[in-house]
Amino acid sequence: MKVRGFSAAVGGVVVFAAASLANGQSGPTTAKIEAVPFDLTAPDRYQIPAILEPIRRVTILAPADGILRSMEALLGSAVRESQDIAQLDRAEASARLKIAQAHVKEMQASLKGAGNAAIVQAQLDGAQARAEIAQLELERCTLRAPFAGRLLAAPLSPGQYVTKGALVAELADVSSLRALVPLERSGSGVGASVTVSVEGQSVAAKVQASLPLPEGLAALRELSTAFTAAWVVIPNPKGTF
Repeated sequence: MKVRGFSAAVGGVVVFAAASLANGQSGPTTAKIEAVPFDLTAPDRYQIPAILEPIRRVTILAPADGILRSMEALLGSAVRESQDIAQLDRAEASARLKIAQAHVKEMQASLKGAGNAAIVQAQLDGAQARAEIAQLELERCTLRAPFAGRLLAAPLSPGQYVTKGALVAELADVSSLRALVPLERSGSGVGASVTVSVEGQSVAAKVQASLPLPEGLAALRELSTAFTAAWVVIPNPKGTF
C-alpha cells in the first residue's frame, strides 16, 4: 500500500490530508483531515528604526548671572574650534579685574620699604592670585566653542538677562555620526567594518561597541539569528547626513 500526503493553508489553519490507496483501486478508501491553527506575524514588528546622533555634543552654559550682549554664531551655523559663540556683559568683571590689579601694584610698592618682607610678600601673592581669578572671570564672559561643530540650539536673545547655569547654546560635532543598530553576533566585534543603510544609502561604518540587546530591540530575540546591539560610527565629513 502506498501513502500519499499533502498540506495547504486554508482560512488561517494548516490542513493536512492523507489518502490510503489500496493496490488495484482507482480512488482513496479513507481520508483523515486535521486542522492546526497558525499565527502570522507582521514583518513590521522586526523593523527597528535607528537614530543618527552626533559623535560629540556639548551644552554651553552661562558661567554667571548677567546680560547677554551678543550671539556671535547663528543657529545651525558651523563654527570653528575656539570661535566666539556668545558674549556676556563684561563691565562688572572688568571692574573687578582693575581693582585686583590695583591691589597688586599697592602690595608691590609696600614690599620695597617693608620691614617684614615675608608678610608683605605673602599679601602680594594673595593679591596676584585674586587678580588671576578676576582675569578668568572676565574671560568667561566670552563663550567659545570647545571643538568644531554645528550650533544645534541657541534659545536666548541679545539683551536678555541670564542666570548662572542657563543654556546659552548647544554644539554638536557632526563630522561623524553614530547609531545603535542590531547586528548579527558573528562579525560584529569592536572595530569591525560593517555596511548600514542610512537614508536609503548603503554606507560604511565601524563598530564602536557591542552590547546586549536593549528592551527596544527585544523583538529580535524571537528570530533564529543571534543579534547584538552595536554602536556604529559613520563618517560624515561633508555633512551629507
